[in-house]
Amino acid sequence: MGMDYRPMEIDGGMFGDSAPRRRKRRKRWPAIGFIVAIACSATVAFSFGFGNRDERGVREMASALLHGVTYNNLDQAAAIFLEGEEGAPLMEAELTRVGAAQPALFTGPASLEQARALRRDLLNSMRMELTAEGVNWAQVEPLAFGGALAEVRHPDLLRRPATGVTGNVYFRSQDKYFAIELSAKRCHRNTFVITDIWKWRLIELGPEGVQAHALRKYLAFKEETGLSADDPAEVNQPRFVFVELS
Repeated sequence: MGMDYRPMEIDGGMFGDSAPRRRKRRKRWPAIGFIVAIACSATVAFSFGFGNRDERGVREMASALLHGVTYNNLDQAAAIFLEGEEGAPLMEAELTRVGAAQPALFTGPASLEQARALRRDLLNSMRMELTAEGVNWAQVEPLAFGGALAEVRHPDLLRRPATGVTGNVYFRSQDKYFAIELSAKRCHRNTFVITDIWKWRLIELGPEGVQAHALRKYLAFKEETGLSADDPAEVNQPRFVFVELS
């Protein structure tokens, strides 16, 4: 059975540096118009109420990703993505809930398995590149997720508003600091499903610390980006979120 999906071809995430050390090699990811709308619109502006349940969901999502990558359990890490064993049913239920114009993410087991294989390959590439940057996976300390949350309304694609989060998973290894940038969608019972990872890199913190670094990136993002005038999506003002993982 052949692949039947619309590819996501979007570069960059929310916290794109003006001259990033490395951009990830882009791959074609299975997605539909709803996911593209979330990635294009919600990635440039996020806000909405950030309560205890959201905080717990973001922490669980970021911790699961980092735990799987740290211990080289890429199947565990891949499971929480939109095509993963845990993520796919949650995402399709959420697409149905919000009344997406095209609620089916995948058609048939062949396309789903291919999407999962591509994701594992990408996670493996990320792990090898971070190793080359200086990560000692036997000495990883999870630090935090810093980013933003938003409610997004799109009259052409959604009958109800959707909510997503985007930002960085921060961790430390051998006195070096690293960040994995991702976007995720809030699904049933405040479970967050990762829709994509944008890049991964060694970062220089200096004396400011992780939270200040995340806030600085967030404020720069608010200052420099916005929705185009002809974009039908409605996005609330960005809201900064910071969740410690340790």
